Amino acid sequence: MEGVPREIEIEGQLLGAMLTEPEKLIPIVRSSLGKNDFYKQEHQVIYQAIVEMDKNGDHIEASTVGSSLKGKGVSSVHLSALIKTVTSTEPMAIHDYVGRVKEASAIRKWNEFDLERQKAIKEGKSSLDILKLTQHEVDVMSSKGDLEEFKFDSEILSVVNKKVDDRIERYKKTGKVTDIETGFEQLDEAINGLEPVLHVVGGAPGIGKTTFGKQLADQVVEKNKIPVIVVCYEQGTFKLLVKSYSRLGKIDSLHFRRGTIDEGEKKRLEEAKEKYRKEYAPYLGTIHGSRQTTVTKIESYASAAMREHHTDKCLIIIDYLQKVPPRDASSGDKRAKIDEVLTDLADLAVKLDCPIWLFSSFARKAYEKRPGEPLPDPDITAFKESGNIEYSATVVIVMKLEGTNNDDTRRTICFDIVKNSDGQPTKINFDFRPALSVFGEAENQHTDK
Repeated sequence: MEGVPREIEIEGQLLGAMLTEPEKLIPIVRSSLGKNDFYKQEHQVIYQAIVEMDKNGDHIEASTVGSSLKGKGVSSVHLSALIKTVTSTEPMAIHDYVGRVKEASAIRKWNEFDLERQKAIKEGKSSLDILKLTQHEVDVMSSKGDLEEFKFDSEILSVVNKKVDDRIERYKKTGKVTDIETGFEQLDEAINGLEPVLHVVGGAPGIGKTTFGKQLADQVVEKNKIPVIVVCYEQGTFKLLVKSYSRLGKIDSLHFRRGTIDEGEKKRLEEAKEKYRKEYAPYLGTIHGSRQTTVTKIESYASAAMREHHTDKCLIIIDYLQKVPPRDASSGDKRAKIDEVLTDLADLAVKLDCPIWLFSSFARKAYEKRPGEPLPDPDITAFKESGNIEYSATVVIVMKLEGTNNDDTRRTICFDIVKNSDGQPTKINFDFRPALSVFGEAENQHTDK
C-alpha cells in the first residue's frame, strides 16, 4: 500500500512519545484514536497495552509496558527503540501525528468498503442491499466507534487537575485567571478573558461589529502571541487590513478609500505597515469566507495555524453567523440551518479547546424606530433567525448605541453582556471612533445591570 512505510514510522513516533511523557500525551491520543486506527498489528498491541495500563493507574515506561507484553512478541528493547524515534513531544506535534494516523485509517476503511461494494455488485445484490451497505459505511465513518466508551472520572482526573493547578499558578503569578487576554481590561474582568467557549456578539448594521472584531484579533496577537483566524463573509481582506492600518497609524479610513493621504499620514502609514508586517501578520490568518467555508473548513484552518506555531491555543473570529454555510445546505429551513451552525461552533470550541468569537445580525425590528414608539432596546431576542443562541453560546453580548451625542467621529457603544455563564451579566461602555477604526473602554463605567 502506497505510503505505508511512512505511516508505520508516524505510528512508531506516536507510541514512543506516549511512552516518553505518558501523563501529558496519553489523554490527547486516547481522545481521538482507537486500537484499530493503527495499521501495524504490533502497534495495535502496544497501544492497547498502554491504554489498559493507563486505565489501571499503572506506571508507564518502556520496561513496564514490555513486561505486560511478555509472550506477545514485543520486548522492552523494541519499545526503547520506538522512544529513540521521537522527534517531539509537544502537544501540537502529537495532534499532528494523531491526525495523520486517523486520516490513514479512514482511507483504509474507505478502500475496504469500496471492495465490499464491488463484491456486492458482482454478486448481483439488489440496489436496496447496496444502498444499505453504503449507509452502514457512512454510519461507521461518521461515528466514533470504539472511542465512545463509558469512562469513569478517574480516567480524566489527570487532565482536569492539571488545568485547575495551572489556573491557580497563573493567578499567583499574574493576578489573572485567563491565559488569553482581549486587550480590554474591563472586558477581560467581566467575561474572564477568552475562555475556550463560544461567544456570540450581535448588533445593528453600522455599529462597528467588524471593526471591533479586527481590533480584537490584533490585540489578542499583541497580548498573547497566538494565532488568530479571522473569517469574514462580507468584507474582503483588503478592507480588514486597512482597518488595522487606520488604527495603528491614526489615519482617517476615508483617506484610504479616496487616496487622499497627506505626507504626515503617509509616514505614519509606512510605520503602521511595517509594525503590522512584523508583529501581527505572522500570527493572523484573514480569510474571505464563501459558500465552501464551512465549520469543518474553519477547523482545518485553525488546526493548521496551531501546528505552524507549535501551540495548542488559537482564537477564531467569524463575521457573521447568518453567512456560515451549514453541513447540509439542502435540508431544513434557514433557522434550522443557523441553529445547526451554532451547535457545530459550540462543539468546535470544546474540541479545539479554543475560544470562538462569532458576530451575528439583528432582526430589523430590533433596531428600527417606528413612528410614535421609543427606540428599541435590543436584548437576546433580537438576534436574527435563531432561537438557539441562548443555549449554544456561553457568552452573549448585545452592542447598542448609547446616548444622544453620537456622530460620525465619535460614538458610545454599550456592550450589554446579557448572558455570562461564568460570571455576571453586566454592561461596558466603549468609545468608538469610526474614522480611525478604534474602540477604547470608556472611563467611569457604571456596569451593573
